[in-house]
Amino acid sequence: GLGKQVVLAQMLIFLREELAHLLKDPTNQIAQPLYCKRNIITIKCTHSAVAQEIKFNEQKLLQKINGRFLGMNIKGVHLIC
Repeated sequence: GLGKQVVLAQMLIFLREELAHLLKDPTNQIAQPLYCKRNIITIKCTHSAVAQEIKFNEQKLLQKINGRFLGMNIKGVHLIC
């Protein structure tokens, strides 16, 4: 429903902020979370090295997301370069 869509939007904003901090990219030009489907977040990256950095930190990102957005149960990230 609408409530879940609002939480998803908030979660993507939170992830955008986390990626900006992780990648030292305050304008989110090298990685951008796009959407969440079946508890997997799709992130668009500009380079394979960026994707590798995100994958390396995937568990930490998932812990932060699932800790803040209880009940979302995000299982992983899918990266598109």
